[in-house]
Amino acid sequence: MEKAARDLELQFIIVTHSLLFVNSKTIHKIHRFYKENGKWTKSNSPTITSNENILMDILTYSNSVKIFFASKVVLVEGDSDEYFYRYFYEYYKKINNKKDDLEFIDIWGKDHFKNWKTFLTKYNIPCFYIGDLDNVLNPELGFITRSTHTRYQKKLLSQVKKTKSKSLNNSFNFLEIL
Repeated sequence: MEKAARDLELQFIIVTHSLLFVNSKTIHKIHRFYKENGKWTKSNSPTITSNENILMDILTYSNSVKIFFASKVVLVEGDSDEYFYRYFYEYYKKINNKKDDLEFIDIWGKDHFKNWKTFLTKYNIPCFYIGDLDNVLNPELGFITRSTHTRYQKKLLSQVKKTKSKSLNNSFNFLEIL
C-alpha cells in the first residue's frame, strides 16, 4: 500500500480492528478514534519518540497491539502477572456476564511504568497499574507524592517503635530503608 500510495500519489484511509496494521513502522500515521465521556468521537495521532517506538516494537513482538482497540489497559509488572490477571478477569467476565474490552500488558517491571503511562496517555487510552505494594508506595513511580510517602513512613515507624515485639525489629529496619 505504501508503494502504491507513493507511486500513484494516493491517500488511503483504512478503518480496522486488525492488529496487522499497527506496528512501529505505521504507528506514526495511525489515528486512534475514541469516545470522550461516552458522548462524542475524538481522534488523535500523537508524535512518537524513539523511546516510544521501542515500546511499539515490544507491543508488536508480544502480540499486544490489541491495546489500541481496548477501552482500558491494565499494566502489570511481569508475564506471570499478565497471565494470572488475564485468566482471572476472563473468568470474572464469564461468571458475571460482562462484555468489557479490558487488556492486560506486561511492562517488564516497575521501572518501565512511566514510559508506558506516557505512551498510552498520548493515545488517550485509560490505563491502570497493578503492582506490588512496595512499588505503589514508591514516590519515584508517581503514585504518591514524596510528602505523602514521608507521612506514611513516619506513621508506620512510630507504630513499630511502640511495639515491644522482637520480631518487628527487622520490619523496623526495613521501613527505615524505605
